[in-house]
Amino acid sequence: MEKDAETFLKPMLKAGLVSMNEKLELTSKGEEVLAKLWFIVENAETKILAGFTAEESTNLKAQLHRIQEECSHLTKGNEYPR
Repeated sequence: MEKDAETFLKPMLKAGLVSMNEKLELTSKGEEVLAKLWFIVENAETKILAGFTAEESTNLKAQLHRIQEECSHLTKGNEYPR
């Protein structure tokens, strides 16, 4: 798992988007890039969800959030079942 994380983070570390001291941190350059990308992400989300009802959109976002939480749980090395 550590090797996978290192492979994933190496380009971001090299570009100065994140730093790794005691913990992984987003640098000011990383924050700037993220802010510039955020408009694109929000615009894409709006277009993708345009055909969904408000309830469908809310349900989908809740399920995606749950998936993110489970992925986060796994990346921290936690085993199942919880």
